[in-house]
This record gives sequence, C-alpha cells and structure tokens, in this order.
Amino acid sequence: MPGLEQLKAKWFIDVSRTGQFPPQTRHPGARLHPWTDGNLVEPVLDGAPLMAEFLQRAEAIINAPDPSQHELWLAQWKLQPVKLLGETNPAPDAETTLLNVAKAGARVYFLGSGHTGQDRSTRTFAQKLLAAGGLGAS
Repeated sequence: MPGLEQLKAKWFIDVSRTGQFPPQTRHPGARLHPWTDGNLVEPVLDGAPLMAEFLQRAEAIINAPDPSQHELWLAQWKLQPVKLLGETNPAPDAETTLLNVAKAGARVYFLGSGHTGQDRSTRTFAQKLLAAGGLGAS
C-alpha cells in the first residue's frame, strides 16, 4: 500500500510548478495549500450504507429547528435520481432529497461536472437546485 506522500505526489497537482500546460496555478491571493492534510477519508466498498447515511443526514437538516443554520456540500461527477434506500423503498431519490434540503432553507452547495457530453442531467439538476434556493454549478 502506498504511503500518504506517494499518494499526494500521484493525485494532487503541484501548484508551485510554473511553465506547465495546462496551467497549474492558484488564484492570486488564494491561501489554499497544494493539498490538505488531516481529512478523514473512508473508502466506500458498498454504496448502500453511504446512501442511507446521506439520507439520514439530509433528513436531520430538513427536520432541524432552523435548517437555515445548516449547510450541505456535494461534489459529484454526475448526479442521478437514484433511490437512496433501493428501488423497493419509498424513500426519496438523491435529487429530490437535495432539493428538499434547499427548500427547507439550508444552504446546499452542489458542484457537478458539466463535461458529460450529451447528457445534460447534471446541469439540469443544478438549475433546479438554484431555483429551489441552493447554490449549484456545473
């Protein structure tokens, strides 16, 4: 198993390098480090527990005394309306859940990829989220 330093070198852009294409720089004045240490990363081997936890946390925000005091951040390559607890469970899908969090008054930040070719579902969802009061970009 590679060590942390080996993984950083493999997966993160070294923003101190110049003369590269594409440019590997930060916005002038940014205080971000080339990578962040101390984050908790948990490998997900089965999506079912992750989806159940996502739904539980989203519903906790929706049902909070003041949802406007909460934030939900989500970065996705492609968001689809998958059922969070499986097709046979009446729980809402991922898109509906995020829209409900935004409609409850929480700040929902969504960053999705807009490079998925003809499939415009991520961009369409970001537009729905903006209409619901969230902050979306694709």
